[in-house]
Amino acid sequence: MGYEPLPAAEKKTPGGMFRKSYEKGTVIPLDFHCLEAAIKVLPKLLKGQYCSLIFWPLTLEQAFGKGKEGEVFLKNVREYSDKNRV
Repeated sequence: MGYEPLPAAEKKTPGGMFRKSYEKGTVIPLDFHCLEAAIKVLPKLLKGQYCSLIFWPLTLEQAFGKGKEGEVFLKNVREYSDKNRV
């Protein structure tokens, strides 16, 4: 069984929120917000369960290159995981 952390808001679908965020130029922070939510859920998953994320190509292109915010974020996740055995 798998889960995908998605943003939620009253009267808005996740797809609509991502579309609006992309149009406003704020999709990268929204992707990072979902990633942070996923990391918090990982320790609660049972054996055999998984968590998946879908990123906008823009996020991967602009935030996950060498020395960019995504690389720093993943480094912090790795350190957190090592500390908390996630």
